[in-house]
Formats: sequence, C-alpha cells, structure tokens
Amino acid sequence: MKSGISDNCMLPKGRVTITMNGERKVFSNLVVDGYKEYSSKLNIKDFADPVRSIAVGTGGHILGDITTPVPPQLTDPALETELLRKDIGAFSNPTTTTSKYSVTFTTFEANGEITEAGLFTDAGLMVARVTFSNVTKTIAQNMLIEWELIY
Repeated sequence: MKSGISDNCMLPKGRVTITMNGERKVFSNLVVDGYKEYSSKLNIKDFADPVRSIAVGTGGHILGDITTPVPPQLTDPALETELLRKDIGAFSNPTTTTSKYSVTFTTFEANGEITEAGLFTDAGLMVARVTFSNVTKTIAQNMLIEWELIY
C-alpha cells in the first residue's frame, strides 16, 4: 500500500544566482537523485563527502540554440558538457534551513557561453543541476555563483 508521500518530499529546493558586472540572474535548480544517496549518508558517523565544488558547462540546451535550455532531469548524473569545476570559496547558513555555497570564476576561468551548472560533493557526486539561457562570460569579467539549498 502506498503511503501517499512522494519519494521527493525530503529533497530541498534550490536557487542559483549568477552575478557579473553587478547584474544578477536567478534560476531555480533541480536537486537530482544523487542527493538521495548523499543525504542518506549524512547521519553516518564517519561520513566524509561534503559538498565541495560548483561546475559550469556549455550543455543543457537545444542543439544549436544556446538560448533554449533543456530542463535537468532527476536522473542526471553529471553536467552534459562540463567546462570547469572549482572548489567552493565560501559556505554559510543564512537561515537555519538554508545552506549557501559560493564560488568566483575569475577573468581567465570558464570563458564562453555558459548554459549549465552543477553542485558536487568531494567524491564527484552531483547534488543539483541547473540549465539556463546562455550567460556570456569573457576575460573582462569575474562571475560569482551562489548556490542555495533550502530545506
């Protein structure tokens, strides 16, 4: 007999903010199935696989149209076309139910048409993914990505 409770009821929601030259773009993300495995281990005494990095990529859109993102799927294990993965630069808990991870891609990192991003653990497990219409990053810009998981 089904309990009526969704398998995804415990998954957090998320928000990704990309800031370049003072302009902010905010996107909702999809917390993928990999998070279920990850969160089931959080109560293990010797758990040692913290969220460690944010990656950006050039996939996740309709072929030939970087302005039309393809929504991420729960079963996505990785970014479609990863460009660069960088360790989290800052972590905070802005509220008792929010974890915030931030990373800055400097002028010579991840330049091009960015159309997807992912949040990863130390062991490389993707926790969440977002796809979006292209964000153009050039060597003249730093790009700050702030990723919030809201429980």
